[in-house]
Amino acid sequence: MRLIAYEKNGQAALGARINDELVELASGDVRLPASLEQILALGAAGAEAVARAIVAAKSRIPLTGLKYLPPVLNPGKSICVGLNYVDHVAESPYKDLPKYPVLFSRWRSSYVAHGEVLVRPHVSTEFDYEGELVAVIGKSGRYITKEKALEHVAGYSLFNDGSIRDYQFKSTQWMMGKNFDATGSFGPEFVSADEVPAGAVGLSVVVTGAGSHTLTYWSVDGVGNVEASNARTFAVVSAKAATKLTISSNHAAVSRNKTVKF
Repeated sequence: MRLIAYEKNGQAALGARINDELVELASGDVRLPASLEQILALGAAGAEAVARAIVAAKSRIPLTGLKYLPPVLNPGKSICVGLNYVDHVAESPYKDLPKYPVLFSRWRSSYVAHGEVLVRPHVSTEFDYEGELVAVIGKSGRYITKEKALEHVAGYSLFNDGSIRDYQFKSTQWMMGKNFDATGSFGPEFVSADEVPAGAVGLSVVVTGAGSHTLTYWSVDGVGNVEASNARTFAVVSAKAATKLTISSNHAAVSRNKTVKF
């Protein structure tokens, strides 16, 4: 299933995307929770309820004009993996590959939704992009073994991990450079784990523009490969064209009253 969080009449709502239309899950003839978090909290019963709602729905709305919200509205915890592919390490101040994943967090106030602008703070001109795959955790746990890790992943989305580089490297901690307000774009949709290969193996983060190249990164359950290039529109694509995921994100950066495409 592919779920989209959006705004309707000033309130958060949730819908299931079917091609270019949306089945509203919390209005009309269908009554389900209005957020992905609430759906995931129901476990398998939540996914089953969404599937039934899609079949039972008598009306759909077009995606055109939809005001998107981040797929996960209020995550309890957001853990990011830094230096997660070889070329990124080479262009950073850190020249050695990490022996253990480098972790940091992003606050909710740093997110914007699909179709919204990213804001470059006027204190810096070093606003950079990073196309990332998001693993949405649907089941809590502790001391989880690698073999059981994917049992806790409900699905995936995309994130443009916009980074203010000069502030990121003012300290050994990356918090400052990763958490300016409205600097990271999340979405547009949540894709359930059953629609992609286990652990997202074989998928590539493809960026439009110049030719792509293979990079090494920390995958959901180990080390894998990701493709990227130097433009700013992201999509996750399977090695098999027939299973292409149509999730992408394209934004602009703004500073005061000036809009800068980036």
